[in-house]
Amino acid sequence: MKKILIPTDFSKNSSDALFYAEKLYGGKSVEFVVVYSFESEVSSLTSRVDIGKSEQVVEKLYTEAEEEGALFLKSLKEKLGETHSTFRFIATSLEIYRAVNKLIQKEAIELTVMGTKGRSAEENILMGSTTAKMIQKIKGCPLLVVPEMNTFEIPSKIGFATDFTAFFDLANEGSLKALTQQFNATWEVIHVGEAQTLNETQQDIKKAFKENLKEIPSFFHEIPLEESVSKSLAIFTEEQRLDLLCLLNRKHNAIIKLFREPIIKKVGNTTQVPYLLLPVT
Repeated sequence: MKKILIPTDFSKNSSDALFYAEKLYGGKSVEFVVVYSFESEVSSLTSRVDIGKSEQVVEKLYTEAEEEGALFLKSLKEKLGETHSTFRFIATSLEIYRAVNKLIQKEAIELTVMGTKGRSAEENILMGSTTAKMIQKIKGCPLLVVPEMNTFEIPSKIGFATDFTAFFDLANEGSLKALTQQFNATWEVIHVGEAQTLNETQQDIKKAFKENLKEIPSFFHEIPLEESVSKSLAIFTEEQRLDLLCLLNRKHNAIIKLFREPIIKKVGNTTQVPYLLLPVT
């Protein structure tokens, strides 16, 4: 059974992330493992009570989390309607990053999905501190980061941004292969800069990507640098109407900056496309 991990804080954005993930990957052989951490509440409350009562405080937090988790999943299932996916809720007193990495190993998680920000983030912030830290801390698992959204868009155009300094088997990565097959998606491989600037190693890696994607409709783009790489990718994403943007999760600061670049500006709010961050082994 395919297992997908969903860290949550019960916010609308985390509900959007779970809804989006189910629409992409849901099915009879898929289990969504929803994990909630009350570590911050434990630290706050147990520091104000004596040692003898701290265990009671933790038990109370577990009970409250389980109750809220049940309501969260009930609301989601009502929103989804008929679904063949299964859902499981886990409450933990571990810090969320530690809990996620532990579950990735223990449960053989194939994909982790979370929202760009939680309920404590300011309205005008595109990415919260928890998501930024997860990008830095997650180990050995793709991370799909989903913005706030009101409708589900089929990912018919998938972008992959690369500087051609590292190869990744895009055609056979599980979560990407499923999208390509199910939605007949095309691939847009994006390099910021001129093709003439690629050194011999980069040219070889570019050839390897072309060979890797030869059975999949794919297009390679060299786009000009506009102030910054993140700004260039933001402009390309908007102009090409990409539905999903993939990156290798190794230059954490650059990725976090990209999240904070407004991609599509509308009256009164800012919208982003989902990002899939692929682990570098």
